[in-house]
Amino acid sequence: MNLFIENINEIKKIFNSNDDDSPTINPKKIKEGVSMITISLPWEEKELKNTYQLLSIIPNILYYNQILLHNAFFTPNKIVLIINDSEAAKVYELLRVKFYT
Repeated sequence: MNLFIENINEIKKIFNSNDDDSPTINPKKIKEGVSMITISLPWEEKELKNTYQLLSIIPNILYYNQILLHNAFFTPNKIVLIINDSEAAKVYELLRVKFYT
């Protein structure tokens, strides 16, 4: 199971509590230092062709700029990218230039 959260300290407290009902997790398996970029798509769900076009463009942008994609989630009206914190600003700018100029 993958959890993507913003407040890592609170989650560590929850998973490391002594409550018998709470799951236990190895803190070494918690990966920190990732960012989430959400791309809200301006079209309706029935226009999936546009979403599919973006799905082919975005990986190319990441590949040609040597940016590691940790995970991605797709819905008809949103695309969520999980990337390294250190590359978040660069990815945001690359996508902004490509799609909004």
